[in-house]
Amino acid sequence: MKNWISPDFTITKRMLGIMLIAAGVVGLVGVFAIDVVRSSSDFGPAQQMGLLASISMLIVGISLLPLGNRSA
Repeated sequence: MKNWISPDFTITKRMLGIMLIAAGVVGLVGVFAIDVVRSSSDFGPAQQMGLLASISMLIVGISLLPLGNRSA
């Protein structure tokens, strides 16, 4: 793996997958944290869209992991 400062550095599909998984987990935690802070029992439309986006990022990220070290 090359140094990320190097001009020849490229993001691999595995690294992109890991970044998407991390973003999806942060999004899921954030949606549920907002629900706890608001102490409501129902999810509004914005929370549902955030939940859908976070789950989508997780699915895409997981699907990129097996593709290995090919450049994205």
